[in-house]
Amino acid sequence: MPASEPDPAVNRAGAPASSDAERTELSYQRTLMSHERTLMAWVRTSLSMTTFGFSLFSFFQYVRAEGGASTGMLLGPRHFALILVGLGTIALGAASVAHYQAIRRLHSTRSPARSLALIVAVLVVALGAAAFVSVLVATIG
Repeated sequence: MPASEPDPAVNRAGAPASSDAERTELSYQRTLMSHERTLMAWVRTSLSMTTFGFSLFSFFQYVRAEGGASTGMLLGPRHFALILVGLGTIALGAASVAHYQAIRRLHSTRSPARSLALIVAVLVVALGAAAFVSVLVATIG
């Protein structure tokens, strides 16, 4: 055998060549992790919007309690906070549903694994809904 012919049992990097089943499994794992990372990015975005909206509302409540004058703005702090908290919560809810559907499609031929990102997303949606109700009730009462 001439020295220039490559060994079929070794890939270009010198590692043992992988089988089709192994490559398919690795591709499956990469796709699953990609879905998890995408949902966690939505969690970060939603949490940022929710906390910013709630913090803004709390700050302006403090200013008003200290005797600060309220201006006649078109979109006041309460409405802005409700928009941010609501938008963040709804966006994460929609992203969670899309993630769940994608994972179900991916697991159509395999046994489903638990998604920690989905569990965290559901908890953040619940906290966002609680923050929305808190802002809504605090301004009504």
